[in-house]
Order: sequence, then C-alpha cells, then structure tokens
Amino acid sequence: SIPVATSRAASAAIGAPAARGWNLALVGACGGLSSGLLGIGGGLAMTVLMVGRLGLPQHRAQALSLAVTVLPTGLPAIWVYARRETELPWLTLGSVVIGLLVGTTLGATAATRLDEQRLRRYFTGLVLALAVLMLAKSLQ
Repeated sequence: SIPVATSRAASAAIGAPAARGWNLALVGACGGLSSGLLGIGGGLAMTVLMVGRLGLPQHRAQALSLAVTVLPTGLPAIWVYARRETELPWLTLGSVVIGLLVGTTLGATAATRLDEQRLRRYFTGLVLALAVLMLAKSLQ
C-alpha cells in the first residue's frame, strides 16, 4: 500500500484528488494492456482515463501519458515481439522513429498552444476518426 503522505504528494503533483495509488495503477495497467495487446500505444487509453476517471486537465494528462509510455512500456513490448519474430525490419523501424521524433515535437508544440477545450475536441475527433477507419477496415 502507498503511504498516505506519498499518495497526497502524488495527487498534489498531478493536480487531481482522485489520483491515488490504485487509480494510478489501474490507469497504468489499462495503458500497458492496450499497448501490448492492441499496439495502439498505452498513452491513448491512459489519457482518456486520466481525464475521465481522475479529472486531470487534458494538457496534463497528455504530458503524463507521454512521459510514462515512451520507454517503460515500449521497450518491454518490443522485447516480447522481437523474441517471437526472426528479424525486425530495422530500416522500417528507423524511418518510423524519425517520423515520430518530428511528429511528436510538432504535435506537442501545437497542443501546448491550444486551450483545453479545443485540445479535447481534437483528441476526441482523432479517436473517433481512428475508430471509424478501423471499423471500415474490419467490415471489408
């Protein structure tokens, strides 16, 4: 169990009274599960849960999801997949990483310039558009 002082400090640090040990662990577990199982990136699920369940502001939730998913969830998943595959396509991976570096920088810059409501609408729109694309693909 997380000591009360640590739990309060963590809640104050991220700005949400509901952000206590088990709630944070649940958000992390959902993020990890969606990342490893679906390959969608745990940050997507974590952002939704941190805003919806924990009441964090959109900007803070997105920043936290980036901070905790970049290496801790990505590397273990890559390790699991690499052990099962004979060879990873390193040229493809390198090209995607370069795109991610550029896109993440541009996206974070744009997000920090938007007010919270507009950012939340863009986030919701993107999630819905991706869901429609996946649904259309699954019906083909």
